[in-house]
Amino acid sequence: MLTDRNVPSTKINAGVPFYGYNFINSETLYDNCNGNCQTTYLPYKEIKPLIGNGWTEYWDSGSHVPYLRYNSGSAMLTYDNPASITEKVDYAWTKNLGGVFMWDLSQDRISGQQPLLNAMYAAMP
Repeated sequence: MLTDRNVPSTKINAGVPFYGYNFINSETLYDNCNGNCQTTYLPYKEIKPLIGNGWTEYWDSGSHVPYLRYNSGSAMLTYDNPASITEKVDYAWTKNLGGVFMWDLSQDRISGQQPLLNAMYAAMP
């Protein structure tokens, strides 16, 4: 399979971030921050404990990723979790891509476990 730039799909790798972005002055996905977007970066190991602790998790069926909304004000956090990583690996496989890689490997280490890395590994055929 070739892309529109004549690069064989087998020469393309899909990157998966092990971190997320908190959009401080946004309340929902696709919110317009009028050119004044304020973001902070969070590794997955800091995102995971937020779920259910003042933040509610949602799933965006269009992009196949989770996001969190802050329950007590405006803030919305986008990230990947094991389910979205599994979908991304499946997508890469069905499109005959060369592979999948992550950055940064240390971002998902929680109590000696690496849930995102494990999901990536488990999804490989």
